[in-house]
Amino acid sequence: DGSIQVFDIANDPGEQNDLANSADDSVRRLKQTFDTWIEERPSVRANAFDNADTETIEMLKSMGYIE
Repeated sequence: DGSIQVFDIANDPGEQNDLANSADDSVRRLKQTFDTWIEERPSVRANAFDNADTETIEMLKSMGYIE
């Protein structure tokens, strides 16, 4: 669905406090860096799982990494 979740694993190992909508500047910079990285690598993202086996594809789908 394109949603992003951000967690402070050191202080929230159970991933209970999603910081994605935080006004924190570091979260904004992280999102911006990630968006830029994705835009610069569309062919890698599009073809990243072409050689993956069925079990890996299903696992990635179940975790929401791919559709």
